[in-house]
Amino acid sequence: MRRAQLRSQAPIEVPLLCLLISLCFPRWVDRRVESRIIRDFAAHGKRAPHDHPAAAQASGVWAGLVLPGQRRQPTGRRRAGGASRWSIVRNVAWLLQRTLHGDIDRVPKKTGLTAPAARAFRVIVTLHRWFLRALSVSSGSITPQEVRPLTEPARLSENQPTVLITGANRGLGLAFAEQYTAQSWNVIATCRNVTAASDLRQLATRYPAIRIETLDVTRDDQVAALASRYAAQPVDVLLNNAGIYGNLSHQTLGTMDFDEGRRVLDVNALGALRVSQAFLPQVTASRQKKIISLGGGLGAQSIGSLFGGHYLMKMSKAAHLMAMGILQTETRDRGIIVVMISPGRVDTQLMRDSGWTGAALSPADSARLVIARIETLEPAMHGRLITYDGQIVPW
Repeated sequence: MRRAQLRSQAPIEVPLLCLLISLCFPRWVDRRVESRIIRDFAAHGKRAPHDHPAAAQASGVWAGLVLPGQRRQPTGRRRAGGASRWSIVRNVAWLLQRTLHGDIDRVPKKTGLTAPAARAFRVIVTLHRWFLRALSVSSGSITPQEVRPLTEPARLSENQPTVLITGANRGLGLAFAEQYTAQSWNVIATCRNVTAASDLRQLATRYPAIRIETLDVTRDDQVAALASRYAAQPVDVLLNNAGIYGNLSHQTLGTMDFDEGRRVLDVNALGALRVSQAFLPQVTASRQKKIISLGGGLGAQSIGSLFGGHYLMKMSKAAHLMAMGILQTETRDRGIIVVMISPGRVDTQLMRDSGWTGAALSPADSARLVIARIETLEPAMHGRLITYDGQIVPW
C-alpha cells in the first residue's frame, strides 16, 4: 500500500530524470554504484545498516524509505551487492525529485553529491521542468502564466493562523510573505506570474511553509478558482497588497490615457473587491477575521487634493476606499474587521513609478510596522484608514 502510494507520487518526472542522469553523469553513477550507502539504498530502498561508519551521515534521510525499486531488480549492469546501474539512477532520481520540490539547496547533503555536481544537477532538473511545462503548454491545457509553482505546495497547519497576500512577488508583498512565515503563519503568497517571481520562489526554498499561487486580481476566473481551491481553509488575514501606479506621464491634463485609467482602476479598486468578495467565507470562518487593504492615502481628499496630477492613481484609490468602506458596512455583523492601512513611503517599484525621490522606508521595515498594526486592530477601527504608525486619516 505504502509502496503504491509513493510510486503514484513520482509520475513522468522520474523516468525523464533517470534518462538525464544516466546520459549526463555516467561516471558519477558508476562511482555511486561502488558506494556502500548508495549501493544498499539502490538495492533495498533504504540506507545502509547503522553499523556502517558512513551511515550516520545518512541517518534520517532515507531511513525506512520504501522506493519504487524495492524488491525488484531491473535488468542492467550489475555490481556487488545486487545493485544495478538503472536502480541507482532510478532511486536517486526519485529521491531528488522529492527533495528538489522542497529545498533545492539541500541536494548535496541528502545525496552525497559534491557542490559542482549538485549545481549541475539543479540545472538539469530546471531544464527538465521547463520541458514538462512546454509539453503542457503546447497541448493547450494551460497558458504560460498559469503554470503551477516550481515548489510542491506546502501543507497548511491547522494550528497556525493563515494569511493570504496578493502581489507577493516583490517589494512590500514579498516582505510580508517573509515576515509572516518567520512568525510561523501559514502563508498563501499570490502573484500574476509565478514563473517570473524568482525572489518569491527563492523565499519558498528557505521557508517550505509558503504556498505560492498564481493570481491575477483582474481575472474573475482566476480569483474564483483560487477561492474554490481554498474553500475549506480559514483565512485569518486577507491582505490586499496588489497594486499599480500606472504610467505617470499619462496622468496629467492633456496627456490622459483612459485605457490606462481603466487598467489602474481594475487592479487597485476592483481587484481588491474581487478578492475580498471571493474569500469572504474563508475570512468569516477564521478566528481573527481581518480584511486589510494597503494604501489609500492618495484617494483621501485630505491628501489627494493637496497637489495636482496623478489622476489615475488617486481616482483608483478613492474607489478602493469606497469599496472597502461599503464592505465594512456589510460585514460588521459577521465580526469582520475591514481596515485600510497606508504603509508610508516605501522603497518599492510602485513608489518609484510615482516619481518620488525622497526618503523612504525599506519594505522590511514597513512590513514589520504594518504587521504590528494589524495585530493590534480592534473592532473600533472597522472601516478606518490608518497609517502604519496608527494615525487615523480622514477620507
